[in-house]
Amino acid sequence: MHKIECRYQQFDIIPEIEQVAIALFDRAQIKQVDIQAHLSPAKIIVNVDKFFFRYILSNLLSDVLRFIQNGSVLSIHAADSEGMCIIEIINNATPIGKELLDQYFNQLSNFNLSVLANTQSGRGFSIAEKLTVEMDGVLTYKTDLAIGNYFKLKFKLA
Repeated sequence: MHKIECRYQQFDIIPEIEQVAIALFDRAQIKQVDIQAHLSPAKIIVNVDKFFFRYILSNLLSDVLRFIQNGSVLSIHAADSEGMCIIEIINNATPIGKELLDQYFNQLSNFNLSVLANTQSGRGFSIAEKLTVEMDGVLTYKTDLAIGNYFKLKFKLA
């Protein structure tokens, strides 16, 4: 597998998160999903590829919206903690399920053209994870009845 060439730059992630959330606003309204942003009032400066950062966030949020129940609340949290930029996406509705999320996140690892031809659902999760790893970040997820669906992005602060 070839390494993706990233153009690292220092920037504040807060406006980038706001732009992606605004871009997905109409899609959220169709499903009557309330997007709530709980973003740090202070700047959170990272040194990653800005284009890929937006792409990661857009893919991740698009797939969360794809599987979210109508009338749900989607919370986006961003803060810095222990030298890391932490972005959390939380949906306290019915969980997607660990097995299904594992399948979606592993779509690019287990590349099978016949499966991809039949369904493109969830591929954004896998794309987001691969790009995050390429930029030395971490994307984790968990899903259960107590928390619903939880996604966490971590990048080093600049």
